[in-house]
Amino acid sequence: MKMPNVGAHIKVNRPGYTHHGIYFGANKVVHYSGFAEPGKKGKIRYTSFSDFLGGEKHYDVVEYPRSVVKYSPTEVIVRALERVSEDKYNLAFNNCEHFACWCITGKSKSKQVKGFLLLGPLGISITNKAPNIDDVIIPRILRRFFD
Repeated sequence: MKMPNVGAHIKVNRPGYTHHGIYFGANKVVHYSGFAEPGKKGKIRYTSFSDFLGGEKHYDVVEYPRSVVKYSPTEVIVRALERVSEDKYNLAFNNCEHFACWCITGKSKSKQVKGFLLLGPLGISITNKAPNIDDVIIPRILRRFFD
């Protein structure tokens, strides 16, 4: 398996959602463990790539337009490591995708959450495949309600 670049935002499929993290290098990933243990909120952890994959064989790199990338790969790693052990997981407002996006862009965003809020469980599947959901589709929908 080809490894991602250091500082890359990576994601792996899980039943019903995708799990996100920042590739550190040396087969390590920084990610929010979420509800890794039943009934307990997880912390941001520094784990092996294998643990992050959770038995999956395939992962994807989340690509960002250059215009939204605010930090170099080294800065992304520093930002991720500064939050290791943080215990403020919130599925809707501070999940693994919010964390990974924040490391790269400085903005906490989750396409999965937005998709779910707009379209329910089907929305997660659609938004995970829609590269411009944040930039084009979501603003159009919100303008209908708030303009």
